Amino acid sequence: MRRDKEGWYIVKLPWLEEQGILKENKLVAECRYASNAEKHIKEGRYADYDAVSHEWLADNITEEVPSEEEKIPCHYLPHPGVFKKNSTISIRSVF
Repeated sequence: MRRDKEGWYIVKLPWLEEQGILKENKLVAECRYASNAEKHIKEGRYADYDAVSHEWLADNITEEVPSEEEKIPCHYLPHPGVFKKNSTISIRSVF
């Protein structure tokens, strides 16, 4: 740790030297998605959540897994859609 000329602290990011391999979790991610989708449907917000998901695909933030790659072990990032009533962005995802 050191300070720059303006007095701000400068520290390295806490990266792990050795990283483990993430476990395959497709089934867990699919179950969480189904649970979140069911919740959004009950609350009448699924259309908004689905629109954001399609926006991310169009903006290349997310991507569909090609069918030929579905059997390759992979770690997915399941996420809930979080709705906030009094915000400029009413829905966001937390990864």
